[in-house]
Amino acid sequence: MRLVLLWAFLICLCPSFVHAATYYFSASGNDSYSASQAKSSSTPWKSINKLNAIWSTLQPGDVVLFKRGDTFYGTIKPTKSGSSSAPITIGAYGSGNDPVITGSITLSSWTSVGSGRYESYNASLGSTVAMVTMNGVVQELGRYPNSNASNKGYLNFESKGTSSITDNELPSSPNWAGAEVVIRSAHWILDRLKITSHSGHTLSYSPAANYSLKPGYGYFIQNDVRTLDKQGEWAYKASTKKLTVHFGSSSPSNYKVKASVLTNVVYISGYNYITLTNLTFEGSNDDVMFIKSSTGTQVLNCNILNAGNNGIEATSTTKLQILNSTIDYSNNCGIFQTGGNSYTTIRSNTIKNSGTFAGMGFNGANNSMGIRDNGNNSLIEYNTIDKSGYCAVRFTGNYTTIKNNLITNFAFVKDDAAGIYTGSPDKVERYGRKLIGNIILNGIGASEGTTDKTSLQVSGIYMDNYSSGVDIQGNTVANCGKVGIYIHNAYKITLRNNTCFDNNSGQLQITHDHIGPRVTGVSMKNNIFVSKTKTQTVGYFYTNLSTSDINAFGSLDSNYYARPLDDNATLRTATGLYTSTQVLSTRTLSGWQSAYVHDDRSKKSPKTLSSTVDPNSYLRLVYNASNANKTISLGATYVDMKNKTYSGSITLAPYASAVLLKTASSTTSTLMANLAPTVSLSSPTASATYTAPASVRLTATATDADGSISKVEFYKGSTLINTENLAPYDWTWTNVAAGTYTITAKAYDNSGNVTTSAPVTITVKAASLAMAMPTENNITMSASASLHLYPNPASSTIYVDLNGLANNQPAKLTIYNMAGSMVKSMPVTLSGNNIKVDISTLVPGTYLLSVAGEGINSTQKFQKID
Repeated sequence: MRLVLLWAFLICLCPSFVHAATYYFSASGNDSYSASQAKSSSTPWKSINKLNAIWSTLQPGDVVLFKRGDTFYGTIKPTKSGSSSAPITIGAYGSGNDPVITGSITLSSWTSVGSGRYESYNASLGSTVAMVTMNGVVQELGRYPNSNASNKGYLNFESKGTSSITDNELPSSPNWAGAEVVIRSAHWILDRLKITSHSGHTLSYSPAANYSLKPGYGYFIQNDVRTLDKQGEWAYKASTKKLTVHFGSSSPSNYKVKASVLTNVVYISGYNYITLTNLTFEGSNDDVMFIKSSTGTQVLNCNILNAGNNGIEATSTTKLQILNSTIDYSNNCGIFQTGGNSYTTIRSNTIKNSGTFAGMGFNGANNSMGIRDNGNNSLIEYNTIDKSGYCAVRFTGNYTTIKNNLITNFAFVKDDAAGIYTGSPDKVERYGRKLIGNIILNGIGASEGTTDKTSLQVSGIYMDNYSSGVDIQGNTVANCGKVGIYIHNAYKITLRNNTCFDNNSGQLQITHDHIGPRVTGVSMKNNIFVSKTKTQTVGYFYTNLSTSDINAFGSLDSNYYARPLDDNATLRTATGLYTSTQVLSTRTLSGWQSAYVHDDRSKKSPKTLSSTVDPNSYLRLVYNASNANKTISLGATYVDMKNKTYSGSITLAPYASAVLLKTASSTTSTLMANLAPTVSLSSPTASATYTAPASVRLTATATDADGSISKVEFYKGSTLINTENLAPYDWTWTNVAAGTYTITAKAYDNSGNVTTSAPVTITVKAASLAMAMPTENNITMSASASLHLYPNPASSTIYVDLNGLANNQPAKLTIYNMAGSMVKSMPVTLSGNNIKVDISTLVPGTYLLSVAGEGINSTQKFQKID
């Protein structure tokens, strides 16, 4: 009796205890199986449509598993919630690559339309196509001029109308009506507009641009077949449902071309406690994941790829968690949290290639970011955010913490930007925001397409108009186009223990001008501001009012303002900024201290250098973007800006940094030469042979005994073909034409020293089939037999599915590369079931798989990918 009562108690306490079940899905499954059968991996369901159809029957705690190595097409749309203690989980089973849930289709039946362009019709294509990939690589929308032309491919217009621009150098032919015009209307805005007419030198468009246009700014034309002159460029015409791609001299059959069709790949609206784990989601016209009015949704260990808009968009959510995932190639933002979100955690993700293609994102401001967060109580920590076209992170909410992130390479499509940016357009005071321990490197700037060609409008941390309530502590900012930290018409800002080094214009700027409130309540202590070159100002203090306004900025003291090459007139002040009474002054630290009430206990560089020396040989930044202490070998004796000596090495705490100045060697009292980095190529190997169009993986190993590697460049002969700023230094060179190539890698260290690797020569042969090699046309099979390869493309394992054959037939399985050489051969027994073939040792490319035996002699093509 007691046992019965205990069982009843457990059921009441945790209903999911008796309901929890696991259901399986496989690309080779069958949707006609019963729910009971689908609980076995040997009788799985097949499709996303089936998942959506049975979702309402799922119970809290239930688990749905997709087979690894398989691809599924459709949009996952939950219609029932899990619970806080028992979420509904969507995951993976088996071995191999994570299952792929895709919103893209593969195009075929290509028809030549001349000049290396081919078009494909598909009835599934809709009103727009936002993402196109070739052999898994995202391709840029076709444009004129190309993005690699001078001025980044911007033309310039001399005058403007209400909905038109006039470029006196634009010919009247070709007539661009029906194409799109992309207009740079401000440093921070690109608008993508439909050309309604083209008359003479004037383009008219609809709708109107989002911002008042400025004559002399830039524009380009896109999404027209006539712009396609570079391999991979594409254009789409919705009225005909035809996508046109420039293949050049290559055959379309050498490529797998995928185009986005579905709006979303995951759509969660009004349902709670859904967990997505160990899955790849890719290929959408809008957001890959759209999450609305949901509590407790989790995205764990997933890949979110190739988003036509945002990788993940969330609105009105609570306790959303995005953890340990990769978000790669989003036309707009990697993660976009609109209003109404609270308690979101974004941790330990890699977010890269957000808004990297000009003209493919959304119109207006505040797009093309790694993370755009308008929520409250957000926690953003331990992420790597790389290659953001505009800001890497923009936040607006209260009680948001942005902590221990590595942020690199941003603001190269639009600028007036920052690695971390906030403003308050509604002019409302905000509270409890923290920026702690972030490492922010390489704010690039994008002056092309503007009239300001001399300055790069990108800072590391930017507190813009009406910003308030931000505690900025322990951050590192280096190599940004404008300044390290920029306080602009902001108030109640705390700056503590930050380091800014080698930012192009200066390390710090505090400005009050006519477009925002006075700067007040700034508490700035124990920060280190170091200019690397004598042309870099250390700090700017500007106001459009009087000296008393600068005195009222707040409390500034106990900071380090250092410029070792010329440590005199390092600071600049301005009163009456942008008025007829403007006064600009250049000041020494002592002059600043005597003229204003700030920085009585602040200091200059502990040591100075001759203004004629190369600063790269004496000044360096070391940092630790990891969760453990890190010891860095120095190879000489250095002091930091507080005059603490380091001989031979320095140990840094997690997400800490130091600016070091080389002094005398500890043994000889002479300055030691900075050691050059070392670099070698591990891939490709010498004399390697490929078949055109080839995919060649380039991998370099680079180290620096007395510093760190700042970047590695890959060269084809003397031509730069790619730059990698972070380890691992690995890149796949795609669509390589026939020829002989000499490959080298150049490694740059933090002191500017460069080393070139030993060259490696490879050969790419023209595609041709040996006479004895089978082709896809010499298929002879019994009437009831069939052969199918999956997944295709594949990275490590491919399955050969043979149906309709008698059991235990002996046969031979052979794999040929496209040069006709046999690369694998094995005896097999045809049992009517699939054959598992290991292809992990094959280099990426196209292959033919042949099966020959009694009743079958069949060959099919497959693609090996990384």
